[in-house]
Amino acid sequence: MAKRGTQRTRGNLKPASSTKASATLLTHGITAVTLFSGRTFYVSKEKKFRFSKTGELQLSNGIDEYGIDNDIDSELRVILRKLTKKDSTTKIRAFNELRDYCEANESDEKIRVILPFFVSHYRKWSTDPDQRVRDECQSTFHTIGMRMKKNLLPHLKTILPIWLMAQCDSYAPAASKAKFLYEKLFSGETKQAEVVFFARNEIMTTLTEEINQCSDVLKDKKENEMETDDAHERRLAQVLLALALFLNYCEESKRIELTDYFKTIFDSGKFWKLDKIKSIQIQSSFYRCLEELINLIPDVMREYKAKIIPLVFYSINETEPKLCPFIWDCLILCLDTFDDCWSLVNYQKAFLPKLYAFLRQACHGNVFGVKDCFVRLLQKIPEDIIKDKTNYRLVENFFQAMEDGILSIKGRQQMNNVNSLLNAYMHCLIYILEHHSTDQLAFLNERLIPMIRLSLIDKDCSIRNVFARQYIHILNSIKSFRLYSDHLNSVLLLFHDLINQSSASGESNDLKYIFDQSAILFDTILSPPKLKNLRFAVTTIKTSSSTDLSSIDSATFQTEDTDDLENNNQKDKYLIQFATKLCQYCFQFCIAHPTHPAFEHSLDLFTRLLNASTSNSTEIITKLTEKPDSTNTIPELFYLNYARPLISISIEQHCSLDLIVELTIQILNTFDSSETIVERVLADLIKLESSRRFYFLLASIVCRYESSPSFHTWLQTHGVLEQLLNMTASVTKSSENNDLNFPVSTEEFQLLSSLLCSSKPTQFLTSVQQEQIVYLACRLLEQQTPSVNDSESHHDLIQSIDHVAKHLFQNIDKTYVNQSTKNLFQLYVHNDINNLIRKNSDLSLHQRSIWLTAIKQSKKTSKDISQQFIESLLSYIPTQSDNDLFIDMIISICQDDTNLAEHIYAKLYERINLSNDLIYESWVYGLLHGWLLPDQTIDIKFSNKKFPEYERFLDVQFLCLLVIRQYELNSYLWSNDELIKTLVLNYYLFQYRCMDVKILYILFERLFHLSTFRIDLNLIEKSFLSNEFYSELIYYHFYCQIKDKYLTTNQRDEVIHYTFVLDNNDEFNCHLILASYFRESQLKILIPYLIEQCQDERRSELTLAALNQSLIRMNKLGIIFDEIYLNQILDILMKLSISSKELLQLIQLWNTIINHGTFVYQFKQIHWDNVLCLLSNLFQDLTNIQEQIQHEFTLRTEFLFIHAANLLTSVGNILSNSNKQEDNELLPKQLLDEWLLLYSKDIYHGLLPLYIALPSALQEFSAFHVTNEMVKAICCAICTIPTDYLLSNGLKPLFHSMDNQSTLSESIQTVVNHLYRLLCSTPNRSLQYSAYHLLNKLLPHIAPTLIRMTNDENIAEDNQTCQLLGSIIEALERTENTIGQLLNENDIVEEHLLDDNGHEIISQASPTTVKTDKEHIIIGELLNYKLLLNLISCYSSAEQRYTYTLMLQDKKLVDRFLAIVLGLIPANPVYNDPLSMQVSSITKKLSHSKSMFEHDIQLSPSGDLNSQYTIPHLACSVYFQCLSFIPALVREWYSNQAKRIRDAVERVTQKYASPILIQQQLDLASSLKEVNVGETGLFAVKKHSNTREITSVYNIETSRVEICVRLPANYPLSIASIECTHHIGFTKDQWNKWMLQLKTNLTQNNGAIADGLLHWKQNIDKMMQGIEECSICYCILHTNNELPKRTCRTCKKKFHDACLFRWFRSSNKSTCPHCRANF
Repeated sequence: MAKRGTQRTRGNLKPASSTKASATLLTHGITAVTLFSGRTFYVSKEKKFRFSKTGELQLSNGIDEYGIDNDIDSELRVILRKLTKKDSTTKIRAFNELRDYCEANESDEKIRVILPFFVSHYRKWSTDPDQRVRDECQSTFHTIGMRMKKNLLPHLKTILPIWLMAQCDSYAPAASKAKFLYEKLFSGETKQAEVVFFARNEIMTTLTEEINQCSDVLKDKKENEMETDDAHERRLAQVLLALALFLNYCEESKRIELTDYFKTIFDSGKFWKLDKIKSIQIQSSFYRCLEELINLIPDVMREYKAKIIPLVFYSINETEPKLCPFIWDCLILCLDTFDDCWSLVNYQKAFLPKLYAFLRQACHGNVFGVKDCFVRLLQKIPEDIIKDKTNYRLVENFFQAMEDGILSIKGRQQMNNVNSLLNAYMHCLIYILEHHSTDQLAFLNERLIPMIRLSLIDKDCSIRNVFARQYIHILNSIKSFRLYSDHLNSVLLLFHDLINQSSASGESNDLKYIFDQSAILFDTILSPPKLKNLRFAVTTIKTSSSTDLSSIDSATFQTEDTDDLENNNQKDKYLIQFATKLCQYCFQFCIAHPTHPAFEHSLDLFTRLLNASTSNSTEIITKLTEKPDSTNTIPELFYLNYARPLISISIEQHCSLDLIVELTIQILNTFDSSETIVERVLADLIKLESSRRFYFLLASIVCRYESSPSFHTWLQTHGVLEQLLNMTASVTKSSENNDLNFPVSTEEFQLLSSLLCSSKPTQFLTSVQQEQIVYLACRLLEQQTPSVNDSESHHDLIQSIDHVAKHLFQNIDKTYVNQSTKNLFQLYVHNDINNLIRKNSDLSLHQRSIWLTAIKQSKKTSKDISQQFIESLLSYIPTQSDNDLFIDMIISICQDDTNLAEHIYAKLYERINLSNDLIYESWVYGLLHGWLLPDQTIDIKFSNKKFPEYERFLDVQFLCLLVIRQYELNSYLWSNDELIKTLVLNYYLFQYRCMDVKILYILFERLFHLSTFRIDLNLIEKSFLSNEFYSELIYYHFYCQIKDKYLTTNQRDEVIHYTFVLDNNDEFNCHLILASYFRESQLKILIPYLIEQCQDERRSELTLAALNQSLIRMNKLGIIFDEIYLNQILDILMKLSISSKELLQLIQLWNTIINHGTFVYQFKQIHWDNVLCLLSNLFQDLTNIQEQIQHEFTLRTEFLFIHAANLLTSVGNILSNSNKQEDNELLPKQLLDEWLLLYSKDIYHGLLPLYIALPSALQEFSAFHVTNEMVKAICCAICTIPTDYLLSNGLKPLFHSMDNQSTLSESIQTVVNHLYRLLCSTPNRSLQYSAYHLLNKLLPHIAPTLIRMTNDENIAEDNQTCQLLGSIIEALERTENTIGQLLNENDIVEEHLLDDNGHEIISQASPTTVKTDKEHIIIGELLNYKLLLNLISCYSSAEQRYTYTLMLQDKKLVDRFLAIVLGLIPANPVYNDPLSMQVSSITKKLSHSKSMFEHDIQLSPSGDLNSQYTIPHLACSVYFQCLSFIPALVREWYSNQAKRIRDAVERVTQKYASPILIQQQLDLASSLKEVNVGETGLFAVKKHSNTREITSVYNIETSRVEICVRLPANYPLSIASIECTHHIGFTKDQWNKWMLQLKTNLTQNNGAIADGLLHWKQNIDKMMQGIEECSICYCILHTNNELPKRTCRTCKKKFHDACLFRWFRSSNKSTCPHCRANF
């Protein structure tokens, strides 16, 4: 055994015990062998053993306690051990690993060793309670089985019984996998039968044991509540189904050999008791098994029919849906298999009552499973029982029970059950009618008439919607015409009685329902479902006029008909009589009850019976109008006798006339009425009703029969259409607004549209009336915008409008003269585009196909139509300039019509074409950045001309996308070279006009990267100095600029000129160098060539510009050029004479050389003198002309300002900042002195007033890029001004009234007031940023003057106050009200950072939403906050910092800071920096995204002034400063807020700010390391970044105290927790006081953790020296390093002056805090 405390050997899970070890070995079949030496060895019975050479016994292999072979792979052993665990998740994972192992190993030998273990545990896994385990087991068995195949044979008898049970698993996926593997391994029924027969003994034995075992366990569930219920129920259900499956697999001839096995099961008695177990799963499996047993081994089951039949027959009233169908299937199978079943059943007491109860309960909802069993049951019931009407009354009770069950079903969701049960009822009725009925008519009427009556009158009856469809089946099955006619006579009599009784009783609602239901029933009788298109079967024999329905009596037919054809003809004759009688009943009701509410329903039934297109309706009408002595025709008789009375009543009762009028005109047309008859009938109709609605109705019906000569004559003669249109016109014109004030129905407009679109519309409509219809179509189309989800009537109306439009557009040359046609065309175009915008593409394509017809069919009017279409398109460009669908539509239209494409192109090109002035403006951007140099524009003075910039920008954007989509769709409609060049010129024009062109740049990138796009340049062919040449250069430069970003060093583009011929024209070469983006290898060749050119006296400004651009390109590539060439350039610069023509290039070249690496430190004094003299002369000349700025301010002047200021910025950054650097040995001291004392004074003396006056220049020229670049350059240059010149400036004095008592000098007050105006009032970010930097330089000089002394010197703290400068206070007061309104107007923040539901924690506004013309106010406010916070760091003493922060708190500035700033922080405070990639300290991931908290904002005047991240980033910077400088005040504000606001602030702080602040505090604390301040103790500090802890140890002699400061995750919103981990040599009271001191210091002061720890250490030192602490703060040293001086005369306690003053102010008393005595 191992020693105590040591680790056990791997796998040794139990303590060592020889007794237990022996028992374990014996359980695995290992016997003990005792040798002669007396030593005992254990050997497996199945394994061999041998002696080694030393005489030791060695075993070949063995198994462990889990039954796993020790010789298998270690990885496999681990997997198999997991499979023996109880946890389901562990086993599931182990199965997955085992499958992966099998798939990874191709050798079958490694898989074969698994089989013994798998087979031994397969039974346990396949019956596991967890279905997931069973599923994974079968999946694994499938993998192993498909690999092993024949190797399974030795284990087949063992595994097959459980395999069959697995195929019957209740979890379908597991069962299907087991069955699939079985059928895959043993394909074909023969092999499957052989396999199960091969293992029949094991299968039957196992299944028998399972039945016995599970049935014993399930006898009493209460005794086995752990897992017996579910597990054993499932196992028993599997066994029963496996037994049936086994029989199905066996061949029929071999089943007899299994008789003994089954008798063993049946004779035990346990099998027959399984039905009594209260488990649906077991009972259903039992009956399924029983059904298979009876079906497959009927001879064996006949011996046990005495047990089977009562068991099945007495269970037919089962309610369980899963069980009931199996019981009824067994019942029918028993009746078919066993002859004497009824002898074992008690009819009267047991079977029939349960049958009636089952039917009366509507089969308990199991209709679908048992509906086919009822007829088969009736067929098997003995005839004597059916005929016995005294004792059993089977037929009456059976059908009564079924009727009760049918009527008991309620709810619309149960209609399928009603229909199925009613269908079974009808089949049973037919069977009894045909085989067991003596009086068929009485039996049929007795059963059906009550049900028909109930379906007609009962609204809640369950059969009302399904009875008619089932009823027709029984009518069709009646072969006897006598029975058929007598039964329908009874139905007709029932209908007559119902309508008469209901009308007499006044039950109007019931009568309406009766007519509606009767219509359904009679329509089904007369038109069966299979003959729905026909009214009923067409008759071949005409009925005689004297035949009447009443004369047809059942006595007429004494014998059954044998001829089916004759029988059908007789039925058809009867149905005509039947329909005629129904019509008479309905007409009589209408005449007798004209005011009855059911009149309209009766009229509807009347018209439905007659309104048909077959010959039968003609016969019915003929039958109705029979009058022997009448001379009138049938249509006249029908109209006079039936239609006219009904129409008159309908008019009086205000009922609908549609059906009866349509029926009247239909009859006129059917009987080919003459013109006289039509004239007579229709004239009488018009006399009855002359309203507009009736005119529309009559005309629409008559127009359907327009081909009839009679109706055609009537329409022309009587002018019905003219009156109709005149009515419409009068109503339409009465509308004062644009909305139709009358309901134009779909039918009315369909009539008008059909007349207009007819082949000869002029026969009915005049030109005015045609115009009226088109106008009406336009009005309807305006008011009813088509949609996909509209109703059917609306869809019909739109179809009619489309019909009108197609007719007009097909004849556009004739119809375009009408204004309504033009309006309709424009409406269709607009609707097409609007639907396209809504992405309703199907509707858009449909409308486009209509209006395109007008363009395709136009010849004479093509120009006008094209112009109208183009104007419509152009109206959508302002809103759809970036819509690909809209542009694709234009391209598809232009592809089909080249003429239209040319017109569109010409119009669009005209909108973006540039005049000469605008072309020159587009060059300025290139001039400024040095890659373009046309001489004729440099001295042009541009006026501030206004032009529609935004509209032009949208046009350019639209055309860019149009060109791109053309290339993407391979649809080249026109030559795009000139167009693209014009687009590029517009791009640079927009840049000059200070517009954001990022969208256009992205579009050009997309265009130039298309593989189908090819650029075509003709630089050499163009004449120099022409507009075309410069356009080509600009186009070429833009292409090179985009391609250079995405081409690697080794990639080349065919268009870009990487090399050029030196023998060419030098001027052309220089232009090409300026416009190109050369690589390193080309630049190293170009620069020597250009230096040589520049050394020539005949050099031009163009050559200097090319050299300068090449050097700039070298700087961007980070390449340092050879010093030889750089010195040559210096020589060129030194020899250049300052002429007005080359001055700009000289300045730029000097600036480029200075910024070229570290070459500037190799300048000699003569070089510096040249540069500084150049700068001094430049700014003297430039500042002298500021008075004539509005008269002579040309483009060259602005360029001089820009480049001179850039050069000053470069020189100033080197010389002004060198005094602050430690390594200033690189520059000579004489140079620095000359710069400070001589040159800088002359330069900045004139530049500072010019800088202050810049806002006036921006008022007029702020819209120009050059002016803004000039302001940027001057702002960058002024930031390099030395502080001394800033303090002693020569500005015009400017004072504030609130600074009367200020001790600041007048010059500082003046410059501060000027700079604060620029900071807060100027709408230019460069001026704001530069003013901020200049004010930041002045803060150390301003801060001491803000703390002022008071006259009261008795209390130390009361003699100091803080007073801000007047400009600061004015800026805060001016924006106090406007800043909140401005933010709310632009939806930047929401109140309390939350939405209405309180869900959003931080403002979700995107940075781009901070867009306002007054956003400079927000920036100025935030910069003012930064200056106020920066002032804190200007105070060295804690007392002054406390006084200043107290002022911030009194003025509630901290609340203002946080309320505004937190609303501007976005939900995700990150920004994208594509030029750098680094690992974030917050996310720990490498990305281009940077945290706004982790990287402070760079307020450079030359930076991106249009960045969308400026305001959010600035807000994050201010908030981070608050957390760093005044954490105690932020914490106090945070604790006073509502919970929702605290949660919001905590989330953003903890996620973004706290990790950075915590790391800063840890680094600052660890920088203390070991310090020994004073003479007492040694102090050491350690940091623990992972746990956010700072451990500090104070040692003095043998005493030691150690504390741990733990920073919370949301620091500094929560206080750091302090814990004393060790205190040796100090009393408890002492270290409790020290803990309180440190906690107070960290909580109330705004210092760092390191400062608090150091202060705590100093207090302990003083205490060790015997100095008494203050009784208020329990510290010896105050934060101002003062000792307790004030002593109470009573208690003699000492206090700090500041602590005592704070106590007096907070308590409003002057008593001692300790003894309460007056102080």
